Amino acid sequence: MKRIATALQFLSRKLDRWSNRLNKERNNRGEEQQPFHPLSPTGEADQEGHYKKALLWAIKNSKLKDIHNIALTGPYGSGKSSILKTFRETNQDDALKFLNISLATFKDTNDTNDTKDTKETIQTEKPSDPVNSDLLRLIELSILQQIFYHEEDRKIPDSRFKKIKNFSRKNIILTATSLLIFGFSIVNLCVDNFVGKALDIEVPGNANRILRWFSITYSIAWLYAALATSVRSLRGISINKLNISNAEIEIDKNISKSILNNHLDEILYFFEVTDYSVVIVEDLDRFEQTEIFTKLRELNLLINNSKKIKRDIVFVYAVRDDMFKDKDRTKFFDFIIPIIPVINFSNSNEKLKSIIKNNGYTIDDELVNDISLFIDDMRLLYNIMNEYEIYWRHLDKKLNQNKLLAVIVYKNIFPNDFVSLNNNDGELYKVFQEKSNHVHKVIAKTEETIKTINASIDKLNELKIRELNELRKVYLYQLLSKLNNIISFSVDGTSYDIQKMLDDEPFIKLTKDEVQYKYYHPQYSNYFTIQSGKIPRKFSEIEKEVDPKSSYLEREELIKQWNDNKIGQLKEELSNLNRKKSDTRKMKLNRLMAENPIHIKFKNEKQGLLINSLIRSGHIDEDYLDYVSIFYEGSITKEDRDFLLSLKSQISKPYDYKLQNIEGLLKKIGIIEWESIQILNINLLDFVIENQGYQNEISSMMHHLRNESPQSLEFIDGYMNEGKNAGLFFRHLCQGWPKCWDFFKNRSRLPGSTTDEYFKLMMNNAGLNDIIAMADFALRQEIEDRSDFLLLLEDTEKAKDIIDNLKIKFTNLDISSHKSALQDHVYKTNSYAINKDMLASFIRVEGKFDQKKFITSNYGAILDSECPGLINYVNKNLELYIEKVYLKIYSNNQEDEKVLTHMLNSADIAVDWKKKIIKQVATIITDIRNIDDNDVKGGLFTARKIKPTWQNVIRYYNETDKEIDENLIEFLNHDRVAIELFKHTIDPEKLLPDLPTTEDFIISLITEDKIDNQIYDRYLKCVPHHYSDLEITGLSKDKVLSLIQKGILDATPENFNTIGSSFTNLKVPFLEKHHDKVVETLDNFPVGRSELTAIMDSAAFTNSEKKIIVNHYVDSLLLDDPRLCNNALKLEHKQPGFITKEEDLINILRTASNLEDRLRVFIKKLPLLNQENTSTILGFLPEPYAELTQEGKRPLLPGNTLNRELAAGLQKAKYISSHQEDDKGIRLNTFKKSKE
Repeated sequence: MKRIATALQFLSRKLDRWSNRLNKERNNRGEEQQPFHPLSPTGEADQEGHYKKALLWAIKNSKLKDIHNIALTGPYGSGKSSILKTFRETNQDDALKFLNISLATFKDTNDTNDTKDTKETIQTEKPSDPVNSDLLRLIELSILQQIFYHEEDRKIPDSRFKKIKNFSRKNIILTATSLLIFGFSIVNLCVDNFVGKALDIEVPGNANRILRWFSITYSIAWLYAALATSVRSLRGISINKLNISNAEIEIDKNISKSILNNHLDEILYFFEVTDYSVVIVEDLDRFEQTEIFTKLRELNLLINNSKKIKRDIVFVYAVRDDMFKDKDRTKFFDFIIPIIPVINFSNSNEKLKSIIKNNGYTIDDELVNDISLFIDDMRLLYNIMNEYEIYWRHLDKKLNQNKLLAVIVYKNIFPNDFVSLNNNDGELYKVFQEKSNHVHKVIAKTEETIKTINASIDKLNELKIRELNELRKVYLYQLLSKLNNIISFSVDGTSYDIQKMLDDEPFIKLTKDEVQYKYYHPQYSNYFTIQSGKIPRKFSEIEKEVDPKSSYLEREELIKQWNDNKIGQLKEELSNLNRKKSDTRKMKLNRLMAENPIHIKFKNEKQGLLINSLIRSGHIDEDYLDYVSIFYEGSITKEDRDFLLSLKSQISKPYDYKLQNIEGLLKKIGIIEWESIQILNINLLDFVIENQGYQNEISSMMHHLRNESPQSLEFIDGYMNEGKNAGLFFRHLCQGWPKCWDFFKNRSRLPGSTTDEYFKLMMNNAGLNDIIAMADFALRQEIEDRSDFLLLLEDTEKAKDIIDNLKIKFTNLDISSHKSALQDHVYKTNSYAINKDMLASFIRVEGKFDQKKFITSNYGAILDSECPGLINYVNKNLELYIEKVYLKIYSNNQEDEKVLTHMLNSADIAVDWKKKIIKQVATIITDIRNIDDNDVKGGLFTARKIKPTWQNVIRYYNETDKEIDENLIEFLNHDRVAIELFKHTIDPEKLLPDLPTTEDFIISLITEDKIDNQIYDRYLKCVPHHYSDLEITGLSKDKVLSLIQKGILDATPENFNTIGSSFTNLKVPFLEKHHDKVVETLDNFPVGRSELTAIMDSAAFTNSEKKIIVNHYVDSLLLDDPRLCNNALKLEHKQPGFITKEEDLINILRTASNLEDRLRVFIKKLPLLNQENTSTILGFLPEPYAELTQEGKRPLLPGNTLNRELAAGLQKAKYISSHQEDDKGIRLNTFKKSKE
């Protein structure tokens, strides 16, 4: 029987296992049909069975190898619990009974902050720490509870830990019945015939005895059962507190602080009466209290050492790898099995992709790869996908699945922050709140660039000189003002005149101070020499004098930029930057971060990495609320509601923010909201201008646009890109903002392509009255400057009305050879400006056009154009024509003389304009008599546009009150004029108008000091007369000299006296010019010492003439002047007998100061002198010559030729006795006294 029972038990267990497997497979098949995954440990973790083998070996050898504490170690989420569950469920050894203890539901005190991604392992415990001690007691209490509450009371009847029992109705009835019977039995034993008395019946004696015996038996049995139960209960009593009325007695609440130690007997009893052989402890490592492992190891040791327990008890722990430091874990455990993680950040993406594929989600692999870096736990992965499925089913299917998954991932990894997100708080919420600050910084940087560009535009607009040559002239003329008598410049040996210096190469050399210049260097009188040298001024000094703020190169660069249409480029760049500002305001945070150096920092590094990754990829953005809550739409959509809330809060939304139910939204917008600039929205504007009844709303929006703010321009630009009704928009814009074109054209700095588009929209859509109102605000000017206006407007009649009402004068209209009605209207109404292009265009179409004549003799070309309407139009506006056309064509200088004469005599042209015409043309007027106005004649002379003849000059002289005026002076001072006039002598007999006028002109000419000196010399050769008494005091010295040299001034005392009184230094040239006549009448031309000196040095006088003059002035001038005497001795030396009187010669020798000249003349005169005169002359000479006059003296003279001649002459004249020459000199021996 025993064997049969054992077999039946074995078969029963097999059937149970087979049934469990069938149920599991059925459940698994059901799960596969659902997208959910359980988070609990799985029973299919150890597919290969390697962990099972290791565990089974350790448990089987627990006694033999003394293995009682086994650890499964691995990182969090590596599958330790699943391995243990798989081991339990697949175990076929009936001897192994498992007791599972899990602290997964116990609060982890170290994990109070979900944002904390790392924990410091506690390596050393402090049992004395009250916090740690309390935690250990709580952990031990939880372990103890799980041990005892795991088992039924009947299996541990003697345990002091009692549990609440469930009493069924049947149990209550049986208990009550038992107590009732027990009470009856007691009463029946105490009271005779209790039943008979109670029921008032006669009870037979046998029955009464039976009742008594039943009562005795039942009472004894009941008391026995009660006592047995009481004994078990009394063993479990532990008195902690006795409370009597208000008095309280407490008995040692903490008999032992260790729960396990305090209840060790209970634990031993538990394992004694149960058959558990393996205790599995999970999730104990989360508390990071290593002391609890010590206590459990100690408990295991006590259990296995207890003689009451006849089997080995093995504790199996699931522990994190980092629970113990270094080698410490080998001290706690007898056998360690490492668990290799099933999933981590490197392979979680594959598991995610598998689930996504199986469930049919549309999620990008890129997102999966990104979030997998933050998922290293299978339970976390499963929970993410479970929550995703629920959210996806409840939220709008139109939502982006990628964004939904990103939000769910963040929710699971940082749940606390996700909760805060719904309350408008937390780290992620702050990131999006900070977006406005980032936008402000980016825009501020853009505005700095805009400010720089605006400054550049202003600088270009402020340019006064816009031609490079004009700029160079400013610097060159400033340099010329510092240079005197300049002839030309020299660069590397090549000469450049002023005009050529404006060319690139020489001017660049000038800026580098590498240029020299040639100039006249004055000598004496009117003589000059040409010299060259380096320019004495640095170009940097000239730069500072011209413009202290900007250098030449800076100004040159500005001019080049102006000519290269740099303003247009800058405006285009400005438009792009303004558009960038608008785009920045609308920009999603991920794009903002991608295009700008923005990095969001967090205290928690892992959180920062996740948020940065999800935001930069755009998987979490500003619409995150759509993915965390459900919005139920009513009369307006969620987008409309957000716009309305922003409007009421005066928070700007992007202008292109999409609105859905605008009609419903308009009903909720109050009057006060229309006064806020935040009302500007493209969809909203489109709606109100498309539909009737919203005029007030349109006016409000136009009012916000007319303030010329950057926001206004930004909205208009945005509307042109996104709006649907540009024509209607501009109709309302022009109606409500007359100055809009002035703003667009002159202050907005929009690029030309944009303003062209706006202009076309205005012309075609704005009302005529609105256009008229806008005319004075730059619109008229724009219309007149448009070349394509005739093609812009679809309505020809409207175009004519605009032209007529605004009195348009087109300046640059494209004229077609195929005449249109509008073009013909422009021509017939003279609605075009008088300028070169318009006249040329209409002549080509309406008449005869000669291109060459048009640009060389423009007025003549117009008169010959055969366009009577155009000719009349020009003749009625001659001065305007001259200003805008005639003088603007620089090649227009070959006008026919008759046409030019006609213009110069026209009464419709002011003299000033006539003078400008004269300056412009190269045409020469042949006869001055053909011109009516004297001012015009003067202009012709000034501009040298009159034929240079003495006849024209004298006629003009006669008509200007016989005065050589400034015009004539400027004419006469020109080289070419002088060359032509020099060819002809002034003939008074032939020239008109009469002889006296011509004679007067000649005198006026030769007495005019303003004529250039060199040219004046030429004109003197044309003068046929010379004068005995000419008033020349108003002339310069050079001109008087010219008159003297040309013989215009006769040798008369009058002329000599005039020269002597006003031009003293010219007396000698006058005397030299008339030297022959002067000698004849010396008394008429008295001279002084200086003049006498000059005469004696002059080559103009012959020696004979000089002899006459000198001897004439010996007594009066010569003898008192050593210098004159020296000169007289020189002449005497050259021409012996020059001094006619011996007495005068002696006096001259006395006065003269030049010893050499005195000796020469003395030596030559010695043969003719007597002894007395010889002694007299020697006495005038200095020592040692004067010693020769003393007898017996022997003076020593220097040994030279002159002294040798003197010694020889004196000895020959027997004035000395002898002379000798040695190394010391020449010794002269005078006669001794005895000789006398």
